[in-house]
Parts: sequence; structure tokens; C-alpha cells
Amino acid sequence: MCDVSVEEPVNIDFDLKNIQEKSKTSRKGTNGAVHSIETYTTTDGDGIRRLVFLQGCSKRCIFCSNPEMQCIVNPDTCPGVAMTDKEVCDVVEEE
Repeated sequence: MCDVSVEEPVNIDFDLKNIQEKSKTSRKGTNGAVHSIETYTTTDGDGIRRLVFLQGCSKRCIFCSNPEMQCIVNPDTCPGVAMTDKEVCDVVEEE
């Protein structure tokens, strides 16, 4: 079992509280556990892209490049990592 505290900062570079507040009235959609969102990256190829890293993976690969994301959490009980699909789209489209 993983210990993901709500008080721990989530590794994101956008104003999550503002986005959650804006979409609070229309909080419908699929709820997921988002580890982080990179809004500007050129890693692993040509061009600029945005990446959404989800929290939770049960594969436990020996050479995992993101072991900190393996912890599987329930977004309904861990609001520190919870985002709806609409909130993720708002962040991606914001830039």
C-alpha cells in the first residue's frame, strides 16, 4: 500500500486549485490520478509536446524510468492527485 498524503505537493507546473475551482460546478467526467503534467517538453523526439503522467502502474518493471509513479491510488480518496478528464483538457488547452 502506498502512502500518498494530501498535504504532499503534487509535481505540476500550473494552477491546479484555480482550474479545479473553475470546473467545480461542472465536475462531471472521468476522475483519474494525475501525477504530473508537463506543458512544454522536447524530450524523446522532434517538436514540442505536452505530457500527462498518470499515477499508478502495477507492472513493476525492473528498469522503470518513473518508479515514483507506480503507487496505485484512488483519486476519489486522494484529492491531492485527483483530476477529471475535463480538468486535464483545460490545462492542456490553456497554454
